[in-house]
This record gives sequence, C-alpha cells and structure tokens, in this order.
Amino acid sequence: SEPPGLRTSTGAPTTVVVGTTNDPATPYASSEQVVDELDDAVLVTRQGDGHVAWSASSCIRREVGRYLVTATPPKAGITCPSDP
Repeated sequence: SEPPGLRTSTGAPTTVVVGTTNDPATPYASSEQVVDELDDAVLVTRQGDGHVAWSASSCIRREVGRYLVTATPPKAGITCPSDP
C-alpha cells in the first residue's frame, strides 16, 4: 500500500518548495506534486539546469530569504531565472 499523502499541521507556517525546471536529481514535477499534497504550500520555480537552486539564483535567495526573515511566503507562481 502507498504511504499517506503529505500534510502540514493546522496552524503551521506555509511551506515554501523550491523546484528547478531541469533538475537531474529531483524532477520539477515532483516539486509540483509536493505542493499539491501539502495543506499549505507555495512553489517557487528556478528556471535552469542543476540541482541546487539557492546558489544558482539571486532571485531564489531573495524570495526565500525574505520568507525566512519575515515569515511572509512568496506569492504563488513566482519564477526566478538562474544567474548568468
């Protein structure tokens, strides 16, 4: 049997999921699925190749960093480019 779906606890802060469009280790569809399965989550997308989004995009660092400092989640649908 399959394990139960992911859930967050009532009253827990919004979960921020970061997915990269061409991640060889974690397919982008998996990031979308996690967001769909969580009770309260938002997806921030990095367009580009590679597995680690934090070091590859100043936009990701800004959006996720703001959340870590203010506890205000990014708006749904934010897409960040990779840094040149």
